[in-house]
Order: sequence, then C-alpha cells, then structure tokens
Amino acid sequence: MEAMPEWSLSGPELLLAPYGGQRYSWAPDWESWTTDDLTVASEPDHVAWGDAWSTVSSGNNLLYVSFMGTDLTSPETYCVSIAATEPENVPLDDWTFPAHCVGPTSTVMQFDGPAINFDSGANTMWVVSNWNSNLVVFALDKCKYGSPGGPDCPQFGSEWWATSDLDGHGNVTVNPCTHHAAVAYRDLYTNRINVKFYRKDGLQTGVIIPDELQHYSGNTRCQDGLGCPGGHETICKCTGRDTGDCGSDGCMRTIPKVQMATKYDDSQGECYLYLAWDHSCYAADGERYMKGRLEVWNVTDESSPFLVKRHEPIGCEKPSNFFEVSVSASSYTNNVALFGYYQYDGDPCTTAYVAFTDTNLALSGDLMFAGNMSGVARFPTIRFSGARGLGDYVGTLEQGLPEGYLFGTWSEPVETEAECVPCLNDTYSLRVVGTQILPIVP
Repeated sequence: MEAMPEWSLSGPELLLAPYGGQRYSWAPDWESWTTDDLTVASEPDHVAWGDAWSTVSSGNNLLYVSFMGTDLTSPETYCVSIAATEPENVPLDDWTFPAHCVGPTSTVMQFDGPAINFDSGANTMWVVSNWNSNLVVFALDKCKYGSPGGPDCPQFGSEWWATSDLDGHGNVTVNPCTHHAAVAYRDLYTNRINVKFYRKDGLQTGVIIPDELQHYSGNTRCQDGLGCPGGHETICKCTGRDTGDCGSDGCMRTIPKVQMATKYDDSQGECYLYLAWDHSCYAADGERYMKGRLEVWNVTDESSPFLVKRHEPIGCEKPSNFFEVSVSASSYTNNVALFGYYQYDGDPCTTAYVAFTDTNLALSGDLMFAGNMSGVARFPTIRFSGARGLGDYVGTLEQGLPEGYLFGTWSEPVETEAECVPCLNDTYSLRVVGTQILPIVP
C-alpha cells in the first residue's frame, strides 16, 4: 500500500501519489483525491509492481514514478521501472512515457525498494535500488523532456554499489549546495546508518556515519506474552502476536529505510540534510520498543558534514512504539515535520499517525507535538496479509507544499461492513490516507 506523494511544480497544480502495484491517485488539492481506479501505463510485455516512489522536474514539466519492474521476456528480466507524464495528463490516466526498464537488469534477482530523485538544478535523475543486498546507484544525466533512460535522458556511465551489506531499502536525495547525491542506508552487519555523497561518475565526496549503534530488533513482549521474531517483523499487532485476531499470526513487518529531506537556507547560505529512521531500544519497563529519530546535519561542505541537532520525541525510556518515521522540510518556509505511527501508552490497539513540528529548521529546541493526523481517532495495528502489516514504509512530500504546509501519507485500518480482516469484534480494510499540516510558532 506504500504511497509516495509528489507535487507538480509546473503546469496545473496537483498532487500525484503512486502506490501498490502500478496504481496511482491524484488530487487538485490535498483533500480532494480521486476515487477512480487508475493505473500507470507500461510498455508491452512489461509489468511495474510494488515499492512505488516519485519525483518531479519543473524544467521538463514531467512527473516521474518508479516501481519494481519485470520484462516478461524469456527468461524474465528484472529492473527498476520508471514512467513519466505531464501534470495535465495525470487526471486523464494518460502516460506519455509508459513504465519500462531503466538502468541495469538481471535475470536472477529482482530490484527491490527503488527510489528516484530529480535534481532540477543539474537536470540529473538519481536512482537507487536493492539488488541482492547490494545498494545499486546510477544517474540519468542531462535529462530533457523525454523517456527516462532514452536518448533525451540517458544513463551516465555505469552503475555502482554503495554497499554490499544493505539492510532493507536504500534512499536518495540531492545536496542543494553541490548537486551531488546523498545515498542513505542501514548497514546489515554494523547496525549503523550510513550516508554517502556521490558525483554522477561514482566518485564519493563525503560520508555521514552517526556515532551511535542503531539496532533494529523487534518488540520483546506483545499482549499475548510472545515477542516479535526479529528480522523485519518488529511491531506487535493488536491483541498479541499469535492470537488469530487482528490479522495473520506474527508481528507487523517494517522495512529499514532512512527517510530524507534537504533544505537550502538562503539567509545563511547553508545546506541541511534531514535524516529520519527507526531503531530499537529498551524502555523503563525492561521491554524493547521501536523509536523514531531525526537528525539535522549541515552538509554545506559535504567533505566535512557535522551534526547540528538530534531529535527523539518519544525517548527510549517510554514504553511505546513510534515507528516508520519520515521527514518533510519546506522549500517555502523554515517549517519541518517528523511523521510516524505512535502506539499510545504502548497499546497496539490504540495506534495513530502523528507529527512533531518546528518552524525554525529544527536546528534547536524540541519538536512540538502537532497531534493526531489520522483520518480516524485511533486504530488497531493489524497484520494485513498482503503487506504483513500496514506497509513497508510511508511517504511524505519532501519539500512540502506552498505557504509552508507539509504533507504526509500513510496506511491505516478502517472499519468496513465487508468481510475483510476481523479485529476486536469489527472488520477492517486498509486504506491510504494523506493530510497537510501547518506548523505554528510555539
């Protein structure tokens, strides 16, 4: 169900959110999403499916979406799948450049969790993807209006690996001071977050490795007394791990993914990189929980980046989960928001999607609790079988909306009369929700 929103920067103003298997939704404003069943077009004998991402080029007047991709050839070929179209075509379900394979391909292993980011200042699209625990990175250079990977937006040189020890999904954004890629990931063996800066020829120009180990382990005690098995099954679902209620037996799956945003502070000539991720630690009750962290780094000189501020609004001592966090930093104002799921009082049956905000670049002081973003008051954490939870990740609009609004999307259970997933004597289906918030000065 993972949805990744993007805002058109040219043409008609609208929001686009690809999600699921080659599907998408759109809206002329944040609260008027279409209910039509829309599908991103693909080239013949090509299937785009899962792990949606999006980006935009104002100069090319194109919105881009990416998925995991498969060419139905013999043998089948796996790749990163990318499509593009003009904003005015989105409501018409018309994709000028249908989804197709871009970059390296493989006949033995799929490309998982791709992410794309278009740097309009350099007309470069950056692409990352997990391939067999290798984080593959490549750039499409001198991109004009045209098909990604084609003659008007060709790959620059060869791809390279940022690591061979990737845990989960990688991510990519662009340092606005250098137009170099910032590639972020969690290391499978060292339990550390890594950010590496690259030129498009693959030359590494800097690195960030936060000092503390960032463990990623499951809850130790659910409501039925059982703990989560670990790996990527980390969050207790409502009623307990193996109760037969609130979804299939097991814990909710989450995928390690470092969410990022950047900000150029033109008043000071400084560039900031915002890093948000989940990690596990032990609370005052002796049990282990997942917590969300936000770090702000000054990357003006990416060869010598330095930590400006660390935020952990739900600290380790509190017996509760705050997880699948993501960050948005407004390109219009100094507003910043950290979004995530929060289980109130440590109870997975009373979950909400919440935000913590700041109006001064999150460089000092504490983030302010902005409240419950959810479409319903609170909901149970359910292990939906297809997603093995609520979804592998959530998406935010990295640079926000005009006038300083910040926008996030997430998946949440909603009560339904249909025979879907039973939980606490009701039945639920899973829907994608989005909202905008405007941080206020405390």
